[in-house]
Amino acid sequence: MWPSRITTPLVYILVTLFGVGTWLNLQGVFLQFPLIVPQVVEGWRLPAIMGLIANSGTIALFIVAIIRWCSRGKVAYEIPVNIGILSIGTGALVALAFLWNKTSIIAGSRHSTYLMALSFCLALVDVTSNATFMPFLNRYELRFLNGFLFGEALSSLLPGLLGLAQGVGGETCQNGTSIQHPPRFSVQVYLIGLSVIMICSFLAFIILCSTKIGRHKTNDTQ
Repeated sequence: MWPSRITTPLVYILVTLFGVGTWLNLQGVFLQFPLIVPQVVEGWRLPAIMGLIANSGTIALFIVAIIRWCSRGKVAYEIPVNIGILSIGTGALVALAFLWNKTSIIAGSRHSTYLMALSFCLALVDVTSNATFMPFLNRYELRFLNGFLFGEALSSLLPGLLGLAQGVGGETCQNGTSIQHPPRFSVQVYLIGLSVIMICSFLAFIILCSTKIGRHKTNDTQ
């Protein structure tokens, strides 16, 4: 048994990383609109389309509700569901990094099919994360909830910090002419960076599932 002075900070770190996976995905995609919109066929119609896609992700809550009703407390449904959620989120982000600007022809017109389909997958992850992540945390002592909430806050902060490092939207004026400065790195590199963070969140969840440190004694068998 490891001493608490080691296990407590370790659990805090793991729970925080786990919480980072809540709203990281779509936040990052939305922050890339200044770079994505000029390069896709939808143009400035894209934000409205993406808003509709993000709200359509709520259908996943009905699926989670059905799974929970079918389990009726007999099995720990949230563990396989969370594994599925984090797998979809990680895979969709990695795929989006390489396919966001690819198009396909539907009904004779070009559409950013990959961007929209993968964004819908990310919406499913973001919408359902709180509904399934929180029940998993019931196994842990209440003090670790602060770590999860901190990670949830970071899920919105980290994409913004990465966007600032990217330098999106920088411009200067010389002799009355507006000069646009290119970003320090591309949309692909940005999305790969988010994918790495998402992988860390996934690994943190796997470690939490594999160990019993920090859990309530009544729940350490789940």
